[in-house]
Amino acid sequence: MNIERLELFPTVVWCIDAPEQLADVWEQPLMTAIESKLLPAQLPEHHQTDSTLHTVPEIKKFVDWIKLTVQSQVNGLGWQVENLDISGMWATRLSFGATHPMHNHPNSWISGVYYPTQYPGHDGELMLHDPRPAASMFVPNKMPGASNRYLSNTFSFKSQKGRMILFPSYLWHGVHTIRSNSRWSMSFDILPKGMLGRSGVENRVIL
Repeated sequence: MNIERLELFPTVVWCIDAPEQLADVWEQPLMTAIESKLLPAQLPEHHQTDSTLHTVPEIKKFVDWIKLTVQSQVNGLGWQVENLDISGMWATRLSFGATHPMHNHPNSWISGVYYPTQYPGHDGELMLHDPRPAASMFVPNKMPGASNRYLSNTFSFKSQKGRMILFPSYLWHGVHTIRSNSRWSMSFDILPKGMLGRSGVENRVIL
């Protein structure tokens, strides 16, 4: 009997831990840039910057690292993308008891989050949800002790200094409840830049 199991239409997510030395070098410039862009807090447990962090000259090397890293990963999947543009970058501080509800990022292709500093307990995990709307129509019971990616409809990443998570912008995601004093994260959206689509195709566009 010949059986071939195919994993079709995968959702690719990248978990990238920057070299510790780089994360240490970037930490202070990133936190200084964040402080310079802070907006008035709308809630005591939720502080956020505007979406122009990527334009701060002092963190240009960090921004370039993000673009080069994303470029290499999407090219590795076979996408012919020669130039990428960060359309927005912002930082969020969630304090004890705060959470961030499920959402996605319209008008973007690849989104990401980076953790610029360390937090007690690695809490406030980033939680990703299965994007397939019909995946939970019928869910059988799991075998005792069974736990793997085929049986799950959510996946969480711990927040730790120097970690970057990249994912398709359509993917629904949120943040678990913060159990320590506070947690900073930097989020960003990326779009390909230039001509998109094959020559002669009507839906070819320039971004």
